Amino acid sequence: METKSVKVCFDTNVYNRIFDEPQRDIYRKIIDKTIEPYISETIFTLEGIQRKDRKEVLSKQKAKIDSNIESENSEFKMTLKICSSKKSHISLTDQQKKRLFIAESLGFKILLTFRLAGFINTELMSLYSRMIMKHENNENETFATCARYIEDKLFAGKFILAKDLSHRYSSTNFSENIKKLMNDKKVGNNKIAKFIAEWSDGDSIAAAVAYGMDYFCTNDQAKSANFNSVFLECNRMSIEKEFGIKIVSAQELVSKMQVL
Repeated sequence: METKSVKVCFDTNVYNRIFDEPQRDIYRKIIDKTIEPYISETIFTLEGIQRKDRKEVLSKQKAKIDSNIESENSEFKMTLKICSSKKSHISLTDQQKKRLFIAESLGFKILLTFRLAGFINTELMSLYSRMIMKHENNENETFATCARYIEDKLFAGKFILAKDLSHRYSSTNFSENIKKLMNDKKVGNNKIAKFIAEWSDGDSIAAAVAYGMDYFCTNDQAKSANFNSVFLECNRMSIEKEFGIKIVSAQELVSKMQVL
């Protein structure tokens, strides 16, 4: 009887170990096609920013708006294109390139995230576009629904960073607030690095939900978090109940795969 495969999106802390400290049980399940492996684009964008640089890079992030006006028969047509500025572009590290080379050979696919004018990895798009999942079934809308749930209902994900900045600068304008970070010596880089990691976690789960993953596999238990992490047990349970995805550790995933 043919074994049914399951779709699994791996968090960074599991994805890296598959190659660096091979988790053989998971590796074998990928090889024998029991697991269809996926990773979130955030691994190469938000998490791709070196921790020591995250405050600076975030403060320089902004949207680029291109406009075009055409006239015909006394009618004017104006189009706006909003995209990421070059300051939002991130490159692959040598280690990421090595992992991606192996990941592609194992059949990994990359799940897009849908943030307007968000961070992008130009090398990822040009060198590894064949690994990126296509946008076909309103994944952007599902992503937005899940991301809003994480932020507005659970007060986690990107909400943690936005809330801290709004309190600090007495403004709810996120784009304007991040610009103020560069010259604000009262804000430590380590703090911003943690907030960006939480933002990445929230967007990774939203991407997994958008593309219909069965499992999101992470070893992050949020035990050391001093804020409302998306991986707190109560938040995991809420996401699972609302969207039907299962959030499991690598060990839990292996146990579940043994009964398939």
